[in-house]
Amino acid sequence: MAITLLRKTAQNNQNIFYWKNQRGLEVDFVIKDELQVNTFIQVCYDIENYDAKKRETTELIKANEKMNCMNLMIITRDVQG
Repeated sequence: MAITLLRKTAQNNQNIFYWKNQRGLEVDFVIKDELQVNTFIQVCYDIENYDAKKRETTELIKANEKMNCMNLMIITRDVQG
């Protein structure tokens, strides 16, 4: 996943970061165009478990509240949403 993102963002002159707040919530990939946050991406092997789904979505929502990015994505083994 990371290698694919590196290739894609390099072609589009974008940068990849991660986000973490003081409470330890994290977003796996943050795609930026210069100073503007473009996309938040969470990667989770299996999101069918309620706890995993809650954790991954909560982290995206918290990051969105802080950075105001409306392009949120969760990528799993079987489902992208």
